[in-house]
Amino acid sequence: MADETDKSNVVPAGVGDRSKDDQLVYDEIVRTSEIAIETSDSGEGIVVDLDDRDTDIPVDSTDSIPAVRLDVLDESDIVEDIVELDAAEPLRSVLVVEDDDDLRRLIARLLNGKGIEVVEARRGLEALNIVRSEPPDLIILDAMLPEVHGFDIAQKLKSSERYASIPIVMISSLYRGWRIARDLRESYGIEAFLEKPFKITELWATVERLVFSPGRDKPSLSSSAEQLSREGMKRFQSGDLDGAIGCFEEGLRVDPNAAKLHFQLGVLYLKKKGMVYQAMQAFEEAVALEPEHFMALRSLAILYQRKGFRNKAIDMWERALQCSPDEETRAQIEDHVVRLITG
Repeated sequence: MADETDKSNVVPAGVGDRSKDDQLVYDEIVRTSEIAIETSDSGEGIVVDLDDRDTDIPVDSTDSIPAVRLDVLDESDIVEDIVELDAAEPLRSVLVVEDDDDLRRLIARLLNGKGIEVVEARRGLEALNIVRSEPPDLIILDAMLPEVHGFDIAQKLKSSERYASIPIVMISSLYRGWRIARDLRESYGIEAFLEKPFKITELWATVERLVFSPGRDKPSLSSSAEQLSREGMKRFQSGDLDGAIGCFEEGLRVDPNAAKLHFQLGVLYLKKKGMVYQAMQAFEEAVALEPEHFMALRSLAILYQRKGFRNKAIDMWERALQCSPDEETRAQIEDHVVRLITG
């Protein structure tokens, strides 16, 4: 156990009044349905799904504040407060409405390769039903369709309060020229018009501009890497730690620049005895790719501090401070850094 008087062992976690007990690390109370890892004093990890439980996690505390007592961290004794493991954002979805099967499949392959979920439709009524049941983030719409004309589909959607905000990219081999493009924008409200045949790069540039407009993030993973990430989460939840690690490692071979996968793999390495330094390397990779990855920075700060790399820990705490998610966490980290420097 750590020295009870060693105040540098107090690691802020973002919740709770740390002045209550210098040896306590207060849990982050995760109020979503995301999977989290809670590690007890014994170092044994517990999977927690907070969907079906109260947010108060029963652990040792001098009062009612949720807390975890901090032990010395080494390869065989993982001591970690609640760490978010699956921070996967929902995939962007695009509805491709095109009766030419070859072209529709080509567009679908392009978008899937960019990490976008694709729903396909080849008829007008089918497209409208899909939009009503599960509105996409964008629609690529052929002008000439069986059952309902593309212009009519655009008009119906753009006149609807519920669906008007969905961007539409109209494509056509029959209608051509800048005048028709302007008329479609002004009269039907579509966001973009492409004449067939168009370049795939031109289509992707249009989709990227509309789907990932300011305030909307690009997908962090390719579709195949995302699939491996989800499979890894399933294996982890079922208790297959080695299988989960294998999935995330394979995901990184597919998408080596995915900060999210590096972070998730680091958390799994922490769960496996004897892999603390591999975890640190994985967190370093995540931070190199995403310099403001708060959870990776905070994990590195904790690990460097536990391993005795005081100056490196201070550096990581200061970097985490710059991207703290809220003022309470910022204040706790500031206090901790001051005491780490002066202590």
